[in-house]
Amino acid sequence: MIIKIINFLNLNIGPIQSISMIVLVVITAFYAWQTRCLNNLITRQIYPNISLNSFKLHSSLKDQKRIQDIQIKIKQKSQNTYSLRFELQYSVINNSASPGTIEKPSLIIFHPKLKKELKLEVGGKRGIPSSFKTESASEMLATIKLWEMNDEINNTIYLRIREKKNIEQIYFYHVMCENPSKDALFLLNNAENLKYKVLYNNSTGKIITENLKKDDVQILFD
Repeated sequence: MIIKIINFLNLNIGPIQSISMIVLVVITAFYAWQTRCLNNLITRQIYPNISLNSFKLHSSLKDQKRIQDIQIKIKQKSQNTYSLRFELQYSVINNSASPGTIEKPSLIIFHPKLKKELKLEVGGKRGIPSSFKTESASEMLATIKLWEMNDEINNTIYLRIREKKNIEQIYFYHVMCENPSKDALFLLNNAENLKYKVLYNNSTGKIITENLKKDDVQILFD
């Protein structure tokens, strides 16, 4: 009986090897698919899926009276310093089964026809000038150092599992009337035609840019 089996295998070694190879490929593919499913499950458990949405902005540049007042002071070469303020409100949601963080968004003010834009960076927490644009590097450095001493810099948002937060982020741009920068003049002279968008890295590191619609931007009275 054993001799017959050996003779059968010898006579059909080719087809048997082919069948064995097919079975091996099927088993390997099955285990690869199982491993991929397991990796995807682990990834969803470890890496958070955090999204930002429902952006609303209140802008000082919508206040024509304030803009006119600043322009008059600039013509007079006064020593006044004005702060243009921007209040961004949005929701942030953690849709995953693990806690995580996401960076706060930057605010970009741009003119579509002039192809010029100005980026306001995040620099602190609510209750103090949280985002800013200054006229000099030394002023910016001094501000950052002060916030570091007081432990007030907080550029990220932490969320627990399935948590949702409503955030209000405040940005400032300081205008020195005696010697305004080109960027300051760009904002003031084109206030009515400026557009706004937010820029941030999502929880996977992808850069996301969202344009704010006209109805999403309202006047801010200082």
